[in-house]
Amino acid sequence: MAQNRFQPDNMKQPKTSEFAAEVFPLTWSIRVGARIRSVNLSMLGFYLLVSIMFCALYFQTTSAWSTDHFSAYANLSRPYPGDVPLFRYRVLMPFLARSLAYVLGVDLKLIFQLLATLSVFGLLIVYRSYLSNFVRPEFATVMSVAIVYPMLWNFCLLNDLYYPFDLPSLFFFTLGCHYIYQRKWHLYYPVFVLALLNRETSCFLVFVMIFCFFRRMRSRELLWHVLAQGLIWAGLKSLFYFLLGPDTRVFALFRLSFNARMLWGILTLSGNGPKDLTKLALAFGGAWWVLPWILRFQPRFLKRSTLVVIPFIVVIIFMGFADEIRDYVELIPVILSPVLYAFARGLAGAREQESVA
Repeated sequence: MAQNRFQPDNMKQPKTSEFAAEVFPLTWSIRVGARIRSVNLSMLGFYLLVSIMFCALYFQTTSAWSTDHFSAYANLSRPYPGDVPLFRYRVLMPFLARSLAYVLGVDLKLIFQLLATLSVFGLLIVYRSYLSNFVRPEFATVMSVAIVYPMLWNFCLLNDLYYPFDLPSLFFFTLGCHYIYQRKWHLYYPVFVLALLNRETSCFLVFVMIFCFFRRMRSRELLWHVLAQGLIWAGLKSLFYFLLGPDTRVFALFRLSFNARMLWGILTLSGNGPKDLTKLALAFGGAWWVLPWILRFQPRFLKRSTLVVIPFIVVIIFMGFADEIRDYVELIPVILSPVLYAFARGLAGAREQESVA
């Protein structure tokens, strides 16, 4: 066979894939890009379907969802249904609902259902990003849907109340944890402000930062972050009091006596004690039961973030109803994430080391 004078003897023939990538780089890139976009669109479509299905069940199982209640939710001049004073300062969702209803001319019930669905949809996307800090992205894509499991228990099976700020609170808290881990402060602080406008219990993000960055961040820097968030919280509270007026009934939220009676009922199995014990045991779908056995295998951030449970429960005991499972909404990603990490670790899907924090 005659030798090609333009090709040396020692030149190897390129592989088909290499040849295609060199000769047709644009075509190759388009095909790969289209495949990636197809995967992303499929993932988003699946997340949207899960969000719609969850919210359909959520609104079916919660009692306070008539049009009259929705009108009260969107009216900032009077308290929410149930006459809970602090709720009047949770202004974000009522403001969004009233604005969208005015612009779109749609019934408030549909607007609030849309906001709830978008909150769950956004949560699934954000939780995937948060999990990707600790497990491989392909694991995070699938595992992020698992957050619906404790949500089913806390919002549907063990709860019959709807409030428009509950699901958005879970979204904002998870997003805040993600930005804390990434130390993206220019994104974290706007999220922190929106979270407080939605529900003041988002201030527990400050405790997440303290527990996770203690001795992992310069003391002065950590102190400035804590002071800044404290000033933001106090400033928003003062603004609400000025615009909406102070409410002396806020002190009626002192629930220590109620929770003490509930605890006594649980310990003695009297009254509603057995029912309350069952509700607390099944909270988060029972995911919290396994934490003591898996925490020592966790990344530092996930392990330390679980410490926020302590101040959270203390505040619930003094200012809330300990048997109202929906009140523990911010703890869902804190409790579930170590469980999912342990599962991914067993499947060799965990990241070997943390790149941040």
